[in-house]
Amino acid sequence: MTQLSTQVFTHFLKIKWLKDRPVTEKFAKTIFDQLVDENNKTVRIVNPESLTYIQRYKNDIELIKLWDGENTLEDSMHLAGLKDHEKDRFREIWKQRKKEWKGTSDRIMQDMIQDFKNNEI
Repeated sequence: MTQLSTQVFTHFLKIKWLKDRPVTEKFAKTIFDQLVDENNKTVRIVNPESLTYIQRYKNDIELIKLWDGENTLEDSMHLAGLKDHEKDRFREIWKQRKKEWKGTSDRIMQDMIQDFKNNEI
């Protein structure tokens, strides 16, 4: 009987000065939760097999989805590091844009989020 692998790689973890690695969704969620935690400046990456860990500053770590599809609005807001009250405000802006039948492609979303972060919207 063939068993499905539980080690499906869904993200790519890039760490400065270390070899880039594909990671599973569960591992990526653990890293992502640490990246968005405003109380810590570092991320701890644990290897459960060898019981070792490394600790790096957040700006030394990048977590990338492996698929080429479009990010959802929620994914994009999380990746941009928007706070909860900023996310609520941006959702309203995005909802209004959809009502007005304006463009809502992934590229437009990324540009708008960047403008929003720079207080241009």
